[in-house]
Amino acid sequence: MIKSLEFVRPEDIPYMLLNFQFYFENENSHWINIYHAAGMQLVYHITKACYVFPQNCFYQLLQLHNKNEIHVPKYDWLLMKGAFEGIAKIKVGVVIENEDVFTTVHPEVQLEKTVLDLHRLPEEGNDIVIMDRKAERSIFYHFFCSSAPDLAESVYIHLFYLNTYDSIDRVLDLWFDENNVPRNVD
Repeated sequence: MIKSLEFVRPEDIPYMLLNFQFYFENENSHWINIYHAAGMQLVYHITKACYVFPQNCFYQLLQLHNKNEIHVPKYDWLLMKGAFEGIAKIKVGVVIENEDVFTTVHPEVQLEKTVLDLHRLPEEGNDIVIMDRKAERSIFYHFFCSSAPDLAESVYIHLFYLNTYDSIDRVLDLWFDENNVPRNVD
């Protein structure tokens, strides 16, 4: 169950310009409907997703599909942040495919033994960020989900280590170019 949703980018979305009449993500096609204050039903496609643990929040990059509606072009792309509520019921272990690289960069960190509590299974191609608060400041380990588990066969999620950042914003900035326009995600 999702407890909150907010638009993060573009940063100057007027209050209540875009609002969720309802949030229903078709998990096969990844379409969602957003209600525009002018009375339009805008249909967006989720082109990228990032899950952040242990906070169990997520980010989605949305691309407007029904551009025949009159709208401001800068709203062709939206970055949305959501948070889950309740107790996560899915438990999966972490397998880092390039563990040798990860342990070379972070010899003191043992993520291979980590168990993630999930509300929703990530899919292959999603970004996964695991936050570590053990240091003086938070550290964000950025991974690519190379294969998602089929719970009937496996309880492990396979990740490929990409980099480490001091903020989740650094990960999300990878989705955008220097002009804050989404990079080619097709």
